[in-house]
Formats: sequence, structure tokens, C-alpha cells
Amino acid sequence: MEIIVSQTQARVPVAVLQLSGEVDSSNYQEFSDAAREAVEGGAQYLLLDMSAVTYISSAGLRAINEIFLMFRKKYPNEVSNPQQKSQRLKLFNPQQRVAQTLSISGVDSFLETHTDLQSALASY
Repeated sequence: MEIIVSQTQARVPVAVLQLSGEVDSSNYQEFSDAAREAVEGGAQYLLLDMSAVTYISSAGLRAINEIFLMFRKKYPNEVSNPQQKSQRLKLFNPQQRVAQTLSISGVDSFLETHTDLQSALASY
């Protein structure tokens, strides 16, 4: 897996983690750490670009959940309804196989998924 971290300006600054390759037990901690570093470095909004992720295991799903919980802990007053999707962490363009895994695992019930970069950025 490779991770490229960048920042783009939408209505608000958005950190983008561009992931590529397989996200599994051998590298999920690197993924989680990269997100944590971005947030600790000041990122308040994070877009996970999954367009080049070819596979995600349960360990990768765990990393996504850890990132989600990190935002929830940092901004506890923003979630009045537990059913509400995160407004700070979103997914961009997962490949079909990865999207199926995200759906089966329920990740799509608490994270928005966008297939168009402009709409993803405009959603922040």
C-alpha cells in the first residue's frame, strides 16, 4: 500500500489521503497512523481517496473505524443522532470490490461515499 497525503481547498481545507494497493493486516496501522498524523497536524476534514485500492481486509476496515472514532472523539458535539453520517470523514471512489466490502461491513452506513471528486469536496 502507498499513501500520499495532500491538502485541497474546498469550502474548508480538506486533507486527502490517497491510498493505493491492498489495505490489509500488514499495513493497516500505517494507514491509521497517516490519518492520525494529518488530524494531529490540524486537519479537520479528511477525504479517503480509495480509487486505487484493490483490496481491503477486516484490518483495513478496522483502520477506517479507528479514524471515524478519532473524529467522533475530537468533535463529540457534532453528532446528535448516532445514525448521522460523518461530516468530517468521507470516502472517495472505491473500486467495485472494495465498495462491496464497505457495504457488507456497514461502513457505508456511517460514512458518505462519493464517486465524483468535485461533489466530494463540495460536500464538506
